[in-house]
Amino acid sequence: MAQELEAVASRQKGRRHAGEREKSSRAFEAYIDLMDTADMMREKMSRQLRIWNMTMMQFRVMETIYRYGPQYQQELSRKFACSKQNVGRVIKSLVACGCLRREASRLAAASAEADPSTPVGRSGCRSSSDRHGRQVVLVRLTEEGEKLIAYVFARHRKVVKAEMRALEGREQQTLSRLCRKLKEGDFLKFFKEVRRGEADLPWGRRR
Repeated sequence: MAQELEAVASRQKGRRHAGEREKSSRAFEAYIDLMDTADMMREKMSRQLRIWNMTMMQFRVMETIYRYGPQYQQELSRKFACSKQNVGRVIKSLVACGCLRREASRLAAASAEADPSTPVGRSGCRSSSDRHGRQVVLVRLTEEGEKLIAYVFARHRKVVKAEMRALEGREQQTLSRLCRKLKEGDFLKFFKEVRRGEADLPWGRRR
């Protein structure tokens, strides 16, 4: 009887491990497809932007300001999930060619206090400059920059539309929803999956 129970448990364990491997393979294949497609689309779209001596990142920055108005440099770095230094270099290049201009301003004192990223001194209090509002950089289009991005945006949007015709309208909406879901993620689920995966590795079982 004990041997039969052990055999059943062994089969169940084997099926569970097979199921986990299948899920991992499926997830990795989806990841590779997503990355390959993103790289392919980026290369195609970048080729068109080179006509105007514009990189994809320069286009993204100008397009965002064109559609949504002046932006804080820090917000742009958050939106594009890259460092402030990288965004700063892109903005600097666009300022140099006369497409953007930077304006130094200060956040309202209440906003600086509410912002958890505002540094706290050893005394546990905000600095004097923070209490009076943190200095930030506001980026806006120049007249020449607005004319350029309006021209480029209209033509780039047509190319994007042509490429995206491979998907029906409802599929495009589904794609947008899935991408947003991936970006938002589920940290707790992610942590559990990573810990489970580590436990299956040789160095994870030795803990």
